[in-house]
Amino acid sequence: MLICLVILAALLVLSVMSRTVSSESKLGAYSGATVRRTCARLCREAAQLRATSLQDELPAIALSHNAEALAHVRCASALSREYGLGSVEGAQDLEADLREEQDASAQALAAEIDATTAMIP
Repeated sequence: MLICLVILAALLVLSVMSRTVSSESKLGAYSGATVRRTCARLCREAAQLRATSLQDELPAIALSHNAEALAHVRCASALSREYGLGSVEGAQDLEADLREEQDASAQALAAEIDATTAMIP
Protein backbone atom coordinates (compact mmCIF):
# COMPACT_ATOMS: atom_id res chain seq x y z
CA MET A 1 0.00 0.00 0.00
CA LEU A 2 2.81 2.35 0.90
CA ILE A 3 4.55 1.65 -2.41
CA CYS A 4 1.36 2.51 -4.32
CA LEU A 5 1.04 5.81 -2.45
CA VAL A 6 4.67 6.67 -3.21
CA ILE A 7 4.16 5.88 -6.91
CA LEU A 8 0.98 7.98 -7.00
CA ALA A 9 2.73 10.87 -5.28
CA ALA A 10 5.63 10.63 -7.74
CA LEU A 11 3.18 10.66 -10.66
CA LEU A 12 1.43 13.68 -9.20
CA VAL A 13 4.73 15.53 -8.81
CA LEU A 14 5.76 14.62 -12.37
CA SER A 15 2.44 15.77 -13.81
CA VAL A 16 2.65 19.11 -11.97
CA MET A 17 6.23 19.60 -13.15
CA SER A 18 5.23 18.70 -16.71
CA ARG A 19 2.41 21.22 -16.62
CA THR A 20 4.76 23.90 -15.33
CA VAL A 21 7.42 23.28 -17.98
CA SER A 22 5.00 23.09 -20.91
CA SER A 23 2.72 25.95 -20.04
CA GLU A 24 -0.20 26.99 -22.17
CA SER A 25 1.46 30.24 -23.26
CA LYS A 26 2.67 30.80 -26.81
CA LEU A 27 6.22 30.57 -25.59
CA GLY A 28 5.75 27.13 -24.05
CA ALA A 29 8.92 26.25 -22.19
CA TYR A 30 10.82 29.17 -23.74
CA SER A 31 11.00 32.56 -22.12
CA GLY A 32 10.62 35.82 -24.01
CA ALA A 33 14.28 36.57 -23.32
CA THR A 34 15.33 33.31 -24.96
CA VAL A 35 13.30 34.06 -28.08
CA ARG A 36 14.68 37.63 -28.22
CA ARG A 37 18.26 36.31 -27.92
CA THR A 38 17.59 33.82 -30.69
CA CYS A 39 16.20 36.56 -32.94
CA ALA A 40 19.17 38.81 -32.20
CA ARG A 41 21.58 35.94 -32.97
CA LEU A 42 19.82 35.28 -36.28
CA CYS A 43 20.14 38.97 -37.20
CA ARG A 44 23.85 39.01 -36.26
CA GLU A 45 24.45 35.96 -38.42
CA ALA A 46 22.52 37.63 -41.26
CA ALA A 47 24.71 40.73 -40.99
CA GLN A 48 27.83 38.56 -41.14
CA LEU A 49 26.52 36.73 -44.19
CA ARG A 50 25.68 40.06 -45.80
CA ALA A 51 29.24 41.27 -45.26
CA THR A 52 30.49 38.04 -46.82
CA SER A 53 28.20 38.43 -49.81
CA LEU A 54 29.42 42.00 -50.37
CA GLN A 55 33.00 40.70 -50.49
CA ASP A 56 32.26 37.84 -52.88
CA GLU A 57 33.59 38.39 -56.39
CA LEU A 58 31.48 35.70 -58.05
CA PRO A 59 27.84 36.75 -58.43
CA ALA A 60 26.55 33.20 -57.87
CA ILE A 61 28.36 32.90 -54.54
CA ALA A 62 27.31 36.41 -53.51
CA LEU A 63 23.72 35.51 -54.35
CA SER A 64 23.84 32.35 -52.25
CA HIS A 65 25.27 34.17 -49.21
CA ASN A 66 22.69 36.90 -49.65
CA ALA A 67 19.84 34.39 -49.86
CA GLU A 68 21.02 32.71 -46.67
CA ALA A 69 21.24 36.07 -44.90
CA LEU A 70 17.74 36.98 -46.07
CA ALA A 71 16.43 33.65 -44.76
CA HIS A 72 17.99 34.36 -41.35
CA VAL A 73 16.34 37.80 -41.16
CA ARG A 74 12.97 36.45 -42.23
CA CYS A 75 13.18 33.66 -39.64
CA ALA A 76 13.99 36.17 -36.91
CA SER A 77 11.05 38.37 -37.94
CA ALA A 78 8.64 35.44 -38.17
CA LEU A 79 9.74 34.05 -34.82
CA SER A 80 9.34 37.42 -33.16
CA ARG A 81 5.89 37.94 -34.68
CA GLU A 82 4.77 34.42 -33.80
CA TYR A 83 5.54 34.94 -30.13
CA GLY A 84 4.15 38.47 -30.04
CA LEU A 85 7.44 40.14 -29.15
CA GLY A 86 7.23 42.97 -31.68
CA SER A 87 9.67 43.63 -34.45
CA VAL A 88 13.36 42.82 -34.20
CA GLU A 89 15.49 45.97 -34.07
CA GLY A 90 17.02 46.71 -37.47
CA ALA A 91 15.51 43.65 -39.17
CA GLN A 92 13.34 45.63 -41.60
CA ASP A 93 16.23 47.79 -42.79
CA LEU A 94 18.51 44.78 -43.10
CA GLU A 95 15.89 42.88 -45.07
CA ALA A 96 15.37 45.82 -47.44
CA ASP A 97 19.13 46.14 -48.00
CA LEU A 98 19.44 42.42 -48.61
CA ARG A 99 16.63 42.47 -51.17
CA GLU A 100 18.31 45.31 -53.10
CA GLU A 101 21.65 43.54 -53.01
CA GLN A 102 20.01 40.28 -54.05
CA ASP A 103 18.50 41.99 -57.10
CA ALA A 104 21.89 43.44 -58.00
CA SER A 105 23.58 40.04 -57.60
CA ALA A 106 20.90 38.36 -59.73
CA GLN A 107 21.38 40.95 -62.47
CA ALA A 108 25.16 40.52 -62.34
CA LEU A 109 24.73 36.75 -62.54
CA ALA A 110 22.36 37.08 -65.51
CA ALA A 111 24.87 39.33 -67.28
CA GLU A 112 27.66 36.83 -66.59
CA ILE A 113 25.54 33.98 -67.97
CA ASP A 114 24.70 36.03 -71.07
CA ALA A 115 28.38 36.81 -71.61
CA THR A 116 29.32 33.16 -71.21
CA THR A 117 26.64 31.90 -73.59
CA ALA A 118 27.61 34.53 -76.18
CA MET A 119 31.11 33.07 -76.24
CA ILE A 120 29.84 29.55 -77.01
CA PRO A 121 29.66 28.96 -80.80
